[in-house]
Amino acid sequence: MTKWDIFKRWDISTGNITEDTEVNAIWYNGLPPAASEVELTENLNPAQIYTIINSNRVKEFFETGDRISIELGAYPEFDNIECVDVIDKPIYLDGETYIESDV
Repeated sequence: MTKWDIFKRWDISTGNITEDTEVNAIWYNGLPPAASEVELTENLNPAQIYTIINSNRVKEFFETGDRISIELGAYPEFDNIECVDVIDKPIYLDGETYIESDV
C-alpha cells in the first residue's frame, strides 16, 4: 500500500532567518493502522485518512454518514509569529460549505 505523509509544521521558526539554520519538516504519518485496531476514526490523523481514501479502503474504516473531526492548523510557540483563528468554532463541511475570511 502506498502511504501519503502530510506536512504538519516546521520544527523551528522560519520567520526571521539571519544565518545558516537547520530546519526540519514534521509530518503527519500516513500509514494507517489495521482497521480492526481502530476504535474511533477520530484518532486517525489527516494523512492516514488521505491514505485510506486513496487506497480504496474507505469501507474498512467508515460507514456512510460518518463524520470525521479533523483539527487543521498549528499554534507554533515562536516569538515572531502571531497566530490567528480563522474558524473559531467547530463547523461541519459537506463539500459545499465554505468560509469567507479576510486572511
